Amino acid sequence: MPAPAKTPRNKHGRKPGRGLRPWLLIPKILCFCLLVGSLAALGLLCLRQVLMPESINIDPYPEIVPAQTYLDLTGQIEQLVKYLIIPSATLTIFFGILLLIDAPRIFIKLRWLQIKTLLVIITLPLLHITTRIVYEGYATVLHSNLQQMDLAVSNDLVLAVPLIDTWVADSLDRYLLLLGTISLLGVIALAAIILIGRLKPKLWQNWAKAYPRK
Repeated sequence: MPAPAKTPRNKHGRKPGRGLRPWLLIPKILCFCLLVGSLAALGLLCLRQVLMPESINIDPYPEIVPAQTYLDLTGQIEQLVKYLIIPSATLTIFFGILLLIDAPRIFIKLRWLQIKTLLVIITLPLLHITTRIVYEGYATVLHSNLQQMDLAVSNDLVLAVPLIDTWVADSLDRYLLLLGTISLLGVIALAAIILIGRLKPKLWQNWAKAYPRK
């Protein structure tokens, strides 16, 4: 009868397994990917309206433009922000904080993590503020134009088929172009954050020299 295999002895004092860290890391990655994908969808949705109007059955050179097209786009933008972008960003921050407090004394000293955290602190609030300002300007121009036309709007349902002038449509398109550009720049910034977290560059930090084992 063969002798039973010996269990390797733990010589380095490391705890078996990784605890809850994988269970926190996986949902954080999924939420972050959802955030990046939602921002990319928002940017492409806005830019398609401006750069490819024929793809949504709009005459590129009209005299008047149906306002319902912009109203539909408003609803799509609000749904993206309310149901995808804000929840995914909130959950990403939540899981990131849980991962940080798993071993804060070690993580807080890592230079790459300091840079990554700083980028997150700058990028997400700046992205939120700029997109909100641009979107509010877009919504103000659209709804003020509808009010000038004395359209009855109640319970988010337009009771007429409004048409807007081309100069109003041009103004709306400029807001959409800016909103789409900001969203795609946010995607690039988040991709840089992903790259830093994946590569974990030392950034001229010698861990063994800076923090010798006592």
